[in-house]
Amino acid sequence: MSFVDLAGSERVAAVTKDIKDQIREGTKVHLSLLTLGNCFDALSEGGAQRVPYRDSKLTHILKDSLGGTCRTLLMAFVSPSKLSYTDTHNTLKYAERAMKIELQAQKKVHNVNAHTPMYSSLVEEYKRKVEGLQRKLDKAENEKSKLEIQVVELKESLATAKDALLRDQHTDAGSIVPASHNDTLLTTSFPSPSIEANERSDDSRTAYFLDTARKIYAARAKIIRQIWENENIIRASVVKENWKQEMAKNVNLLQGSTEDTLKVSEPYRHFLKSQAAKRLAAKEKLKALHNE
Repeated sequence: MSFVDLAGSERVAAVTKDIKDQIREGTKVHLSLLTLGNCFDALSEGGAQRVPYRDSKLTHILKDSLGGTCRTLLMAFVSPSKLSYTDTHNTLKYAERAMKIELQAQKKVHNVNAHTPMYSSLVEEYKRKVEGLQRKLDKAENEKSKLEIQVVELKESLATAKDALLRDQHTDAGSIVPASHNDTLLTTSFPSPSIEANERSDDSRTAYFLDTARKIYAARAKIIRQIWENENIIRASVVKENWKQEMAKNVNLLQGSTEDTLKVSEPYRHFLKSQAAKRLAAKEKLKALHNE
């Protein structure tokens, strides 16, 4: 419901102070009333001509009141004084222009299910996104399992390499231990190895130990790198899982809002059905009366 008070007289002669501001305000009021009168004329003539609702803020606000979608009452207030004869005459002419308007009542029909397809499409879209994220998460978990198996294998190979190195060290240490007394007696007739041969064997053992240590450190670095990569993959999978849960919450919220919309629209459906049934019954009664 809207109550609008239209100005009646904004004559410049009645201005006593703040002349410029009041003249400017009176000009705007007269322009609004002129546009309203033009709307009255266009509506009273009917046809397909344009009604200038947008030419003024006043007529833009009163568009629904003048367009036939609601009941409008225009009250004209006049003064019995002779001094106000001109204003009274103009007011009555203005009211006469408004009385010439004849419009057919228009019904506003709102589709309560207008947003249901949009919510349904959003739900389907989020479901597809959740399914895609689930596939990516499963793939990441499979890669994580494979990498964990590789880490275990690398650890086992590292332990095997360490055991082999320790066995080689024990073997080399046993080879340089002096033989027993009997063995010494048995081998006294053979010449002892030369100093150069001993130096060559020491160099070869040192090179072997260095090469083995290098391999062990390389395997250790590879294992550490694989562990870091696995930790990054695990963190990424946790983030994806959290995002998946958030998306699932959004989908549930959208589904709940869709169900709420359907619940709210249910009374309107019953009301529209009852109104349609009443109209059909009234038509049948009128038809029966006409036949009689």
